[in-house]
Amino acid sequence: PLGGNDIMIIDCEVDNPGQLGIKVNSNSYKVEIIGNTVRDTGQSATDFSEGIYIGDGTTTADRSHDILIQGNHIYNIGDGASSGEAIDIKVTVYNITVVDNLIENVVVNSQGAITALLNDINYPGGATDPNIVISRNIIHGVTKKTGGFNGSGISTGSNGILVTNNIIWDCEENSITSTTDASNTTGDFTVYNNTLWDGISVNASGVYGSNPVTLIQKNNLIKGSGSTGDDQVGVDADCVGPLTGTAISDTYTGSGYILDVDSLANDAGIELA
Repeated sequence: PLGGNDIMIIDCEVDNPGQLGIKVNSNSYKVEIIGNTVRDTGQSATDFSEGIYIGDGTTTADRSHDILIQGNHIYNIGDGASSGEAIDIKVTVYNITVVDNLIENVVVNSQGAITALLNDINYPGGATDPNIVISRNIIHGVTKKTGGFNGSGISTGSNGILVTNNIIWDCEENSITSTTDASNTTGDFTVYNNTLWDGISVNASGVYGSNPVTLIQKNNLIKGSGSTGDDQVGVDADCVGPLTGTAISDTYTGSGYILDVDSLANDAGIELA
């Protein structure tokens, strides 16, 4: 666990820890977690298994902020005994950026491979926009353990979250879910330009509360449920492989989904404000 500021964790390998790989809390700030491999967590845990953990789920009062999680390869998180989350971002943290990560093979109990701000807890007055950015990540192979719930690629419960340009497939539930646990957060739940091969579900239920997020959803390629008139309905022919299996990984991440030249999704988006 880290508690401090101006910290960089770069090009490290973290494997087979008892519960989690990297933890940042205690009101830390200006922390960069870049280019690491985190794998096979939860070796001695019977409950939880996280790759990268931001904040404090026990107190729900940690105000860690200005944290960058970029270009990490996170895989084999959770199993039949422990509940996995590749990246777990707890409520009341803010200014968190999660970009260019490759996340594979996550077994969850509930929620998703990336879980962000899932608790109906108020943010401080005058600071109600968490400003969480989840962008350009590749996520696949998300299942739920026996008796578990959900199993999505990205799961949230708050406004003030931007989800853009992610590629998500092979999830037991929807590629993206968001619950009615937004509390007093502001800034909307914005979903732009993602490729989602298992659909999207927003405000269908709550885990802790009944405060829906304010959804702005445009320019996504979606196979499955949840598309709007501002999205493109996806079909297998839109992409040139692989549609299953391991994504291409280079220095940061590559893409297992590339649009076919004849796909109707090419140049089909609407202008964003």
